[in-house]
Amino acid sequence: MADIPEFDYLWHYLDYWADKDENYPAIKFGSSEITYGEFKRNADTLAGALAEMGVKNGDRVATVLPMRPEYAYTLLACSKTGCIAVPMDVRYRKAELTNFWPC
Repeated sequence: MADIPEFDYLWHYLDYWADKDENYPAIKFGSSEITYGEFKRNADTLAGALAEMGVKNGDRVATVLPMRPEYAYTLLACSKTGCIAVPMDVRYRKAELTNFWPC
């Protein structure tokens, strides 16, 4: 078994594997594959967008996403930004979401 370094943050693993072999498949979704390089670029792009919007360390970011690659990008982008991803159920209705914030 390969020696895997121990990192403090989840996104460190993504960067490690993307640097090791960016063309290796990281996610298989349906009939498509997303490589570690693509995964890292997408997560980095989203992390940059979150930072541009003013999201910072310790902020909470609600996510209403189905189980798709975008969900994984969001979790890693939040980790890179230092904010806290708060997954919400995609089956919530607008009336249920108003308990969290006014829509």
